[in-house]
Amino acid sequence: MVIRGDVTAAEDVTIEGQVHGTIDMKDHVLTIATAATVTAPIVARSVVIKGTVTGSIVACERVDLHSTASVHGNISTPCITLVEGAYFCGAVMTPASRA
Repeated sequence: MVIRGDVTAAEDVTIEGQVHGTIDMKDHVLTIATAATVTAPIVARSVVIKGTVTGSIVACERVDLHSTASVHGNISTPCITLVEGAYFCGAVMTPASRA
């Protein structure tokens, strides 16, 4: 499946095809499956990446890059996990913790 345009969701979502556009699901978990390709800025509560992402990622909780992940873009999140074998090209910004 190929989606072109804006994606918003009111529940957790797993993408198994292609998305070209924007993804906005601030209160939910986004999973990018191993065979999926996403070309979009992403805003989500948490993002689990097993496939390919091109675009910025903003997650208020965490971002997990599995060994099959390939990410080209900046990531802003308080917690990030990169498993050995994951490819990442970009910058990581972690917001300062509030006292």
